[in-house]
This record gives sequence, structure tokens and C-alpha cells, in this order.
Amino acid sequence: MRVMTMDGYVKRTQKKREAILAAAKELFFKDGVDAAGMAGIAKKAGVSQVTIYNYFGSKEGLIREVMLDYMAEKISEFDALLASSLPFPEKIEKMLFNKKAHAREAQEKGFLQAKSLRDPVLWEILDEFGQKKALPAMMELIRQGQREGYVDENISMAAILQYFNAFKHIMMQPGFFDRENEALRMELANLFFYGIRGCPEKPLKNS
Repeated sequence: MRVMTMDGYVKRTQKKREAILAAAKELFFKDGVDAAGMAGIAKKAGVSQVTIYNYFGSKEGLIREVMLDYMAEKISEFDALLASSLPFPEKIEKMLFNKKAHAREAQEKGFLQAKSLRDPVLWEILDEFGQKKALPAMMELIRQGQREGYVDENISMAAILQYFNAFKHIMMQPGFFDRENEALRMELANLFFYGIRGCPEKPLKNS
């Protein structure tokens, strides 16, 4: 009789969990969070629906984990950009006009527009994630801009933090990620990074 070690059990459990998250993410992006069913996710992941509920408790729990995984992926991409040798303006340009991001934009819009993502518990989790992960990364980008002379070094981090919080409240408004607000989001992105002037000294090209 074959006996599975604790290490083997943990690896098998982790593998199943990753398969469920991957399947859920794919179907959420493809069909939409509200339309994607647990049966379809289970079939794609090669597990039973009971297994999904055992791991995540509910569809809402699964959505939260997929969203956190999605945000972690975004932070990883941001960290790689932050660590690159590109000058500050080019980093901002890549953030605003990244072709890879544009290729996934339609899927991401559908994902972010889902009614299920209006879960207040999810937003509490995302807020905590933003405070611990996204905000420190963004602050470091601003420091780089200050060191390179692109951001006024006399502006305190306390003031910049308040500036971040103001934009965060805008982003949390219902419908912010709706398709009809695409142009508004781009305008706000430029306003966020370049102030009321609305653009850098040399305008960025949406190539």
C-alpha cells in the first residue's frame, strides 16, 4: 500500500489549488465573472465542485483569491518595471501605453466590471493589498522621479500620499471601470502623473 507523505500531500493540494485558480481566472476573463459557473471551472481544473468549495468556501471566496492573484501579477510587472534601468519618463510611458496591457484590456475590462466584484469584503482585501503592496511600489517610483529631477523634490511624501488617496477614492466609484469611461481614465492617468498641466514637457506617444 502506497503511503503519501505530508510533503507529497501539501504539494498535491497546492497543485490542485493552482489549477482551480488558473481555470477560474481563464473563464472569468473569457466569459465574465458573473457568467462563469462553478461546474465549468471544476471541469477545466479537473476537480470536483466539492473540491473547489473545500478550498475556497464559495464562489465569492474564489473570486477574491483570483483577484488577489491578478493584483499580485500586476505588482510583479510593476516591480520589474521599477527595477529596470529606464529613465522615469519612459517608465511612466510604459505604464500608460503598454502594448501588452492593451492586448489584454478588453478581457480585463470585463473582469473588472463584474457585479460580483462589488463585494465590500473584496474591496477591503484589495484596499489592504494596495496599502501593503501597490502604494509602497508607487512611492518608490515617485522617489525615483525625484532623484532624476522629474518630480519636485520639495513635495513631501505626506502630500503625495494624500494625492494617492484622492485618486484611490475616484477609482472606487461605481462604474469607474466601465467601457464608456475609458477616455476619462486616460485623462485622469495623465492628470495623476503630470498635474493640471496634463502632460510631460515632451508629450507621450500612444504607439
